[in-house]
Amino acid sequence: MKNIKNVVYYSILTGLCVVPFIPFIVPSTMFFPFITGKGFTFRIVVEIIFGLYALLALYSPEYRPKDSWITRAVLAFTAVIFLADIFGQNPYKSYWSNYERMEGFVLTFHLLLYYIVVSSVLDISNWKKYLNLSIFASGLMSLYGIFQVLGKATINQGGVRIDATFGNASYFAIYLVVNIFLHPHK
Repeated sequence: MKNIKNVVYYSILTGLCVVPFIPFIVPSTMFFPFITGKGFTFRIVVEIIFGLYALLALYSPEYRPKDSWITRAVLAFTAVIFLADIFGQNPYKSYWSNYERMEGFVLTFHLLLYYIVVSSVLDISNWKKYLNLSIFASGLMSLYGIFQVLGKATINQGGVRIDATFGNASYFAIYLVVNIFLHPHK
């Protein structure tokens, strides 16, 4: 049983380590390649790690979600978004969104599942490693942007505004801003 628990636990950690590298995915054969590849990959990875997490939490109570104000806030936010989507002008679009954006309640629900897994599985030392992994991935993405500036990689939007693998300079910028503030402090 302990071996199975370890396999499931490390499989979850492996899945979590894939997430910071999802921004590198740009499948040229997909409709809206800068959005859909990342969106589908994130959803699939989250569904796999959440399924594994459910098994882990079932047999190991120490991994079950902890009650905290932030967990209650995330649950309340998700519930409010769900209600807003149901009673919105176009509930179908609010729930599913479209391929051009891949937002909607489906994304919000996947973010909730992702939150439950990371908040229940990662401890302080793993959080620091995880945040550093995200910073490392953004550093690699920044190198890609430098290659775009040097003319060694194509700028997808055209012009001089680097967009890395996001297809949009604004998306790339906010990705880097978020990662700048991820450095773990003592």
